Amino acid sequence: MGDYRRVIIRYSRAFMVKLISEIEQGQLTVPEAMRLYGIKGSDTIQRWMKKLGKNHLLNRIVRVEVMGEANRIKELEKEKHELRKLINRRLKGILPGPGIKVGRDKNKGEEDNISLTGKY
Repeated sequence: MGDYRRVIIRYSRAFMVKLISEIEQGQLTVPEAMRLYGIKGSDTIQRWMKKLGKNHLLNRIVRVEVMGEANRIKELEKEKHELRKLINRRLKGILPGPGIKVGRDKNKGEEDNISLTGKY
């Protein structure tokens, strides 16, 4: 079997500055610079822009929503909060003990759980 080693390319700071300058001056686009200089990583030039403080050149994320979508999310969050409060009040009447709480278990991610504390 052959000895397989990956080739890792490191770029000098001077090269990064030169390339970003060419993009900033409009001489090259990011895809053109990648092709011209053989840069394979799609995020490499974006990282250099950030590192060199050229945030105005970074890609922008634009969120497109259906009308009322943001309000619906807020409504659902409020409803979830109200349901948790209701469940907590109901459980206090059913189960003995001081510490019954419905909430999010930080160790289990997003799923809700019931935490029972105290001695039973």
